[in-house]
Amino acid sequence: MAEISVFKAEIDDSPDILRWLDCMLIRLCQKFADYWKEDPSSFRLSDNFSIYPQFMFHLWRSQFLQVFNNSLDETAFYGHILDEEDTNNSLFSPLLMSYTFDVLPQPVLLYSAHQTRHHPSFVYVLPHPHFPWRSGC
Repeated sequence: MAEISVFKAEIDDSPDILRWLDCMLIRLCQKFADYWKEDPSSFRLSDNFSIYPQFMFHLWRSQFLQVFNNSLDETAFYGHILDEEDTNNSLFSPLLMSYTFDVLPQPVLLYSAHQTRHHPSFVYVLPHPHFPWRSGC
């Protein structure tokens, strides 16, 4: 979604890309979420999609789509790097990992409810997208 939205933003420089992302998120939730009509507290996404809305929230506010106060060079650079790298190598959202001794690390939402005494969490946040360059070794 990040690459498609940046491509659409380059072609059509308008706020319609944000509306399009909203529609795509709503469609995904309609297909893959469990909920009862008129009851917002019943909304549940499966484990595979549980963090997707949070990533969309940060994508909307990232410098990939919000280009105000960025130079043309910065905008072109971020778009080019996102096109060249896969999305696993780009970070446009803070990443919070929860660790326990008996379970593999798992991503969690940035809410205080996920902070417990027995599950330490580590936040990885950068003010700009992070693109790790891997060496050949």
